[in-house]
Amino acid sequence: HGLPLDSRSWSAQYDAFADKYRNIFVDLRGYGASSKLPAAVKDVTQLYCDDILAVMDHLEIPKANVVGFASAGHVALRFAALQADRVNKLVTLNASPKFKRNDTDYPNGFTEEQLNDHFVAASDRGIEEVTNAILDPAVVFQDLTAEDAYKVASWFRTMAYNAGTDTLNGFFKIMAHDDDRQYVPRVKAPTLLISSSLGKEVPAATALYLRQNL
Repeated sequence: HGLPLDSRSWSAQYDAFADKYRNIFVDLRGYGASSKLPAAVKDVTQLYCDDILAVMDHLEIPKANVVGFASAGHVALRFAALQADRVNKLVTLNASPKFKRNDTDYPNGFTEEQLNDHFVAASDRGIEEVTNAILDPAVVFQDLTAEDAYKVASWFRTMAYNAGTDTLNGFFKIMAHDDDRQYVPRVKAPTLLISSSLGKEVPAATALYLRQNL
């Protein structure tokens, strides 16, 4: 699942694939029913990769098809690169190896100002304000009717409030500053890249970058 969601966001997929696969829907640390992020965590992405590996080991899953959306797609890319022998196939939806753009060689993603605005919204004004920023109608749900957008936003808001500001800032202050482009060529599993045509923080050009470098 991506920020600010949890495994409940996969409910439709759970129903669709229940009779076809053994499905494990993970709440990343800080989200859903999982424990909170450690206060001193330095690398959130690696923590999540280690957690996924621990889940697979605990459930005695030698190899899995790994699916990740948005920030979890970022995690899935690194996991597939570092744990190539544990990944059968990889599916990413709006995944990015790097969420922060720069002026030299990576024009996709958030600006430094946008990341800081989200961090300040969470730190100074609380979970409601940062959730409002994440669910800005100028950025998300542009392909939905106003009624459907309201329903989806209300559902997402419940999951965001459950995650809390520390978890969301784990993305905006730490994960969003990752540069995982080095890992992309190390992904060996057959990979399906799914990209939104309307995404702004992770535009279609990001999927093209992955397609050209995987």
